[in-house]
Amino acid sequence: ANLMLLKGCSVSGVFIGRFQKENPKRYSQNILEIGGLLEKGKLSPFISETIPMAKAVSAIERIASRGVVGKVVFIND
Repeated sequence: ANLMLLKGCSVSGVFIGRFQKENPKRYSQNILEIGGLLEKGKLSPFISETIPMAKAVSAIERIASRGVVGKVVFIND
């Protein structure tokens, strides 16, 4: 958050569930656009770890308690 303050950035968010319900067409367009950016390598989310599904419960508990940085990817074992 300090970097945003130093650069004078603003951050805003949306409740994605409500947006999806109220704007399903735009939501679908956004998902396709994000997928395209990921495919082209223009977006690269920080994946901090990959976890087998067998350990999903403990991983979800860590995510809920803000015990992870970045994204967690679950691997279907």
